Amino acid sequence: MQGCSVRSPFYRHNHCGLIIKRYAMSTFHIDYHGQLVPVSQESANTFLVALPNRPIMLVRKQDSDGADIWFEKDTDNETPETAELGTAIETKLAG
Repeated sequence: MQGCSVRSPFYRHNHCGLIIKRYAMSTFHIDYHGQLVPVSQESANTFLVALPNRPIMLVRKQDSDGADIWFEKDTDNETPETAELGTAIETKLAG
């Protein structure tokens, strides 16, 4: 089943080409640049953010002072974008 038209960070394909809904701990929306963006909490510190241009998997870690730092999965540095998304997620979870 190549060329499937379903492209969503909230769905995945299994080895037989079937579409399976991803199950998350919780799903919510954050305000990012005036647009509501869906976020799926995959684990306590992992969040799948469905940005309009691409999905991004964020991982929350703490530095030696206990401050939260937000990384894109498989990277080792916080960017302005990941920091902004992380702050929006923290605000939503605190509210």
